Amino acid sequence: MKKVLLVFAFVITSHISSAQTYDAAFKQDVMKMMEVSGAAGQYEAALSMILKNVLPEKQAALKADLLESIKLMQDKMAIIYMEEFTHDDIKEIIKYYESPAGKKFAEKSGIIFEKSQTAAMEWSLELQKIAERYKAN
Repeated sequence: MKKVLLVFAFVITSHISSAQTYDAAFKQDVMKMMEVSGAAGQYEAALSMILKNVLPEKQAALKADLLESIKLMQDKMAIIYMEEFTHDDIKEIIKYYESPAGKKFAEKSGIIFEKSQTAAMEWSLELQKIAERYKAN
């Protein structure tokens, strides 16, 4: 058990220390890339889906908490992008998202997110029906 905890601590420590080696300009560009890629539209779509299930008088407080949570998630995502892409890669991705096709893609990301959620739920039900046919009695 101690070995498992030690390995886990090592992985977390190395992960945090590697994240700290990235420069501020790189992280700023990653944040810009996430912004221009339409991630905000996806977050807004997710927020609206969550808020629909909450009493109106609690929505403002929940939205504030969710927005804070999104900031934390964006920081985590920035680290992931910085581990998987070079700064130059991120700059090229930003160029794409600033192109007409990239802007349209980003613009549609919220709608695509909502529609894909619906499609995924429908597919999940279909998979359940298929699995039921093969279930042991």
